[in-house]
Amino acid sequence: LLEALLAIVDNFERALESARSTNSNESVLEGITMIYRQVQQLLEREGVQPIQAVGQPFDPNFHEAVAQEPTDAQAPGTVLEELQKGYLLKSYVLRPSRVKVAQATDT
Repeated sequence: LLEALLAIVDNFERALESARSTNSNESVLEGITMIYRQVQQLLEREGVQPIQAVGQPFDPNFHEAVAQEPTDAQAPGTVLEELQKGYLLKSYVLRPSRVKVAQATDT
């Protein structure tokens, strides 16, 4: 049930972002926002929390690296971007965060 709800949360996030970027009907955006908050509150009541990723050291217990990017802006092994949110149910990983990780630049 909780894993299925996460897919709904992903869709709501995409819909919210799309509606914001196109300045669509405000009432639609308001409704989607309210539903999104309700789903988030439900997940929180059930003990589901998002995994912190951006700016954190990559941890294979919580993160799935799907891309790397050479950069001097962050230490190698630091999560640069979260491509898909990960979630914990108390201390159990429901879904790892899919992330882009900093790698050392070749100089």
